[in-house]
Amino acid sequence: MNNNESLIDIAEGIIKTDNADLKLDFWQKYYLREDHPFMIVSKSRRIGWSFVTALKGLILANNTNRYKYDKQFVSYSHEDAKEKINFAREFYHSLPKKYRKEIYSDQKTQLEFWDVGKKSVSRLISLPCKMPRGRGSDISLDEFAFHAKDEQIYSASLPVIARGGYSIEIGSTPFGNKGKFHEIMTNEKRYPSFKRISLYWWFSSALCKNVTEAVHKAPDMTTQQRVEKYGTDILKEIFQSMGLDDFQQEFECAYRDELAAFITLEMIQACTPFEENEEIIPFKTIDEFIIGYRRDIHGTLYAGYDVGRTNNAAVLTILGVLPDSEIKTCWASIEYKKIKFRVQEDNLSKALSNLPIHRMCIDSTGMGMELAENLEDKFLRRVEGITFSNPVIEEMANNLYLTMERIECLLPSIRDLQVHIHSIRKITTVSKKSRFDCDANAKHHADRFFSLCLALHAVVPGKKKDFYAQWKDLQKKGVKGKKKKKGITPYQVIQNIKRIKRW
Repeated sequence: MNNNESLIDIAEGIIKTDNADLKLDFWQKYYLREDHPFMIVSKSRRIGWSFVTALKGLILANNTNRYKYDKQFVSYSHEDAKEKINFAREFYHSLPKKYRKEIYSDQKTQLEFWDVGKKSVSRLISLPCKMPRGRGSDISLDEFAFHAKDEQIYSASLPVIARGGYSIEIGSTPFGNKGKFHEIMTNEKRYPSFKRISLYWWFSSALCKNVTEAVHKAPDMTTQQRVEKYGTDILKEIFQSMGLDDFQQEFECAYRDELAAFITLEMIQACTPFEENEEIIPFKTIDEFIIGYRRDIHGTLYAGYDVGRTNNAAVLTILGVLPDSEIKTCWASIEYKKIKFRVQEDNLSKALSNLPIHRMCIDSTGMGMELAENLEDKFLRRVEGITFSNPVIEEMANNLYLTMERIECLLPSIRDLQVHIHSIRKITTVSKKSRFDCDANAKHHADRFFSLCLALHAVVPGKKKDFYAQWKDLQKKGVKGKKKKKGITPYQVIQNIKRIKRW
C-alpha cells in the first residue's frame, strides 16, 4: 500500500459493512483523497461522515511509508468517541494481513499500530469533546457546532498541527447561526485558509434514489420537490415528521436564526460539561438506570414525562439533585416512539417502583389524562398531572430559562435534546401574551424540551403556602406591613392575603 487511492480501491472490494461489500459515495472518495491542511465541512445527517473519517484515519495509519502518524478525533460525546474506533477496528479486521500493520494496542478510544521495523507506532485517538494534546497529529473535529467549548478546542488544535505536515478537518451539521463552526464556515475573510465543502442529503446513496441526477437538478428545486423526487422512503418519512426549518438545518446545510431562539446556543453549551471527569453520561433505558443508580452520585431524583403516541414521541426526563446543592443534573432523556399507553404506564411504574423518584410530573393534557390519573392513584403524592395551558407553559419555560442562565441545570451530550431546546420560540400574540412553541413550520412537539420542563417543575413546583402557613407569616410580619400586632384573626388574614407579595 503506497498511497491512499490504492487502499480505497482495495477497501471497496474487501471491507464489508452489514454483511455487504463496502461502497463509497462519490464525495467519500473525494474526501479520502483530499489532503488540504485546512478543511471545514457542513454536512447532512446520516450520510456516513463518522464512518468515512474513521476509514481515512485507518488508511493513513496503516500506510507502510508512514511512521509515527497520529490522528486525533475530537467527538461530541463518549459514545461518538468510541464509535470512531469501532469503525476503524471493523475496517482493519476486514483487510488482508498484507495491507495492515500489526496492532500494538487496542483500546475503546485508541488504536495503535506497529510501524515497519517495530521502532515506532502510529495511533488513532478518539477524544470525547476534549482539547487535543501531544505530538503533532492530524485533527478531526466531529459535530463541532455542538461542542460545548468550541473556542477552546479549536485554539488547542492549532498548536498540534503547527509544525507542518498535518491537517485539521472540521465537520458538523449546522446548529444555529452562531458559534465557531458557523463563524469559520461563513467568514472567508477571517479564515481564508479553509477549504469549504457542503454535503447535502442528495449526495448520499443511503438517502437519495438517484445521486448522479440529483447532484445536478436538486439544487434548483424546493425542498419538498427534491424530497418527493429523489428521497428514499425513510427520508420522506423523516421529512413528514419534521418542520421545514428543522429538516433544512439537519439535512440541507441551512442555519436557523439564533436570534429567534428562546434559549440560545451559548446557554446550552454552558450547561453541557465536556471535561472527561465532568461529562454527564446519560442512562439509555430505565433498566440501565435501576442497575447503575447510586445515591451519592445521582442524588434524589425528579422526573418529567411528555406523553406521545403516534405523531410525537413520549419522553421521560430524570433529574438528580444532591443534598445542599442547587444543581439539577439530567441523568436520562429517554424517548419512546409509537409505544402503546399500557406499555408507557408499565415503564413509568417500573421507574417509580425501583428508583427513588421523589416526584414525577406528567403532561395530562388530552391523551395523557388517563395515564396521569392511573399513576396518581397508584403512586399517591409522588405523581402529579400537569394540564398544559399558555400560562403553565410560560411558567415552566421561564423556569428552565432562568435555571440554565444561572447554569444550575447540567445537560448530557444528547444531540436531539439540544436541538429540541434550541428549537423553542417565544411568540407574543396580538393580545400581548406569550406563547412557547417550535417555529411555525415545525411538526414535532419539541418533546425533550417539554419533558425537561416538567422534570424541572417537579423539582421546583412553585406551590403557594397553605392558609395556616400564610397566617403564621402574617402573625410575624403584621397586617399591611404595619407593626406586628397580636391576636390577628383568620378573617384579617383572608382580607390581607393578596397584599403579601412574597411567601
